[in-house]
Amino acid sequence: MKTNLQGGLARPLTPERSDGERGQTLLETLLALSVSVFILGAITTVVISSLNSAQFTKNQNLAGQYAREGMEIVRKIRDSGTWTAFSGIDGIYCLSSGSASLPSSSASCPPPPNIAGIFIREINIISNSSDCPSATPPNGTKVTSKVSWTDGKCPPNVYCHKAEITSCLHRLDTITAP
Repeated sequence: MKTNLQGGLARPLTPERSDGERGQTLLETLLALSVSVFILGAITTVVISSLNSAQFTKNQNLAGQYAREGMEIVRKIRDSGTWTAFSGIDGIYCLSSGSASLPSSSASCPPPPNIAGIFIREINIISNSSDCPSATPPNGTKVTSKVSWTDGKCPPNVYCHKAEITSCLHRLDTITAP
């Protein structure tokens, strides 16, 4: 053991523990710090991933709800008027939140979002569609309610997520009782 003579007394340069080992080296300290940083990084990654998944699931559920709401609005429009009037409204409609009627037709529904600040709802109506065969002519009307949204996973200004519902609406004839 190396000693230092200070004031005539011999003292060891490094204190020895009772078990014969010396204190931690710089390498051991750095290794422990590295492991701690790695564990904290892994925990942070898991938490951020969980939060992103929860937000995506929330938006997916809301988009599905808004798509169903759009389909119900179209059904109410069909039920409130004549079939002839309803079957003549082909086109794409941008249906905003709180709308009870279809606005004027457009080629598509561009940004900005028209529902809750992040969603775009688009209603596509195709009259006399071959996808909606009927026992008696004309065929039914194909209605697609699509809700799109964007998040950090999408390229800038691209609405890469969507919830879509397609339904065939047919003429509802009332039969009077004898």
